[in-house]
Amino acid sequence: RQYYPLPADNLTQGIEITAQGEELYLVVATTPSARFTGNEQYDYQYKIEQVTAKSVYLMAGQSNMEGHVDLTLLNGMLEDLSSSPSNEVETKLIERLSHWYQTYDEGYAQYAASDMVNRFEAQQMQRLYQMGLVSDKLTQPLDTILCSINEKVVLPLQANCGFAFGPELGLGHYLALNDGNTTSLIKMAYGGTNLHTDWLSPSAVTGNKQVGSLFNNLSDKIDSLKTQPESIHPDCLTVTCQWDAFIWFQGEADSDSAFGAQNYEQNLRHFIADVRQRAERSNLPIVLVEIGYWAKEDLEYGKQVAAAQQKIASEDPHIKLVTTDDLSRFFHFDSAAQLIIGERIGVALKELS
Repeated sequence: RQYYPLPADNLTQGIEITAQGEELYLVVATTPSARFTGNEQYDYQYKIEQVTAKSVYLMAGQSNMEGHVDLTLLNGMLEDLSSSPSNEVETKLIERLSHWYQTYDEGYAQYAASDMVNRFEAQQMQRLYQMGLVSDKLTQPLDTILCSINEKVVLPLQANCGFAFGPELGLGHYLALNDGNTTSLIKMAYGGTNLHTDWLSPSAVTGNKQVGSLFNNLSDKIDSLKTQPESIHPDCLTVTCQWDAFIWFQGEADSDSAFGAQNYEQNLRHFIADVRQRAERSNLPIVLVEIGYWAKEDLEYGKQVAAAQQKIASEDPHIKLVTTDDLSRFFHFDSAAQLIIGERIGVALKELS
């Protein structure tokens, strides 16, 4: 509900208000006051005009939303794509990925090595390069797309909105390539966090549980579009902005817990409903990024969490699921995988629009 005072001292003076919602109701009411003497009966006119709102995007999750990638791998792949003969590019990319998995983190990443995945990611990187989404421009600020993570200020998007980046880098360049409008990608991401406690939303609270501190942080960020619009995008000070979609990339922490997995479906349903209520859009488009191969295969309850994500997405036409189990098998998705996931999120958003 929004309340606006009428200019009672000059009833001929008009007022202009802006409201957002799927259904809008205008109610004009007065209370007894000496100021209205002689105006016990009056007429009024109103006009409702649809205003195109500027779209901004909210993203949240745990460490893969933060992004824990190796910029050395990204820079090497960009070099392969730009300087290798066309008939050698795929081989170069595969060799670079294979070497990375054998040596990264003193060889720890070897457990996730897969020739099949390396070949697939190499082919996908070639495809993204050919369509103009992947190039050296990834390392330069993208002025039309702003990004922030947690409490940091919004800045032009580059490999700086995470550690060093997550899916927002590929998503932002997809939006710039296919949409062309200026926008912001606002991330709230904290590694190792779960849905059953950290992100627990109000309608999911039972017994002696409390609303998760990270849900409170997320709520504050949603509200800031009204209270501090410039913190979301400078244009939001002068034009109407709205949350156009919410992207959720989380589930690994709950896949390692029987309690978390057993309650994941119910908690996620409540979480989505509460995010939509806070954003004042009952059908806010949602993109769920499914947990990947590592979480499904190596964590005891991963398949149960993935099944919950799949079920929720299948039952709501305003939710799209982005699959990831054909990509990196490392617990943190590699640089190529994050770019591919970002593009997939962009495609999902386009299908939801």
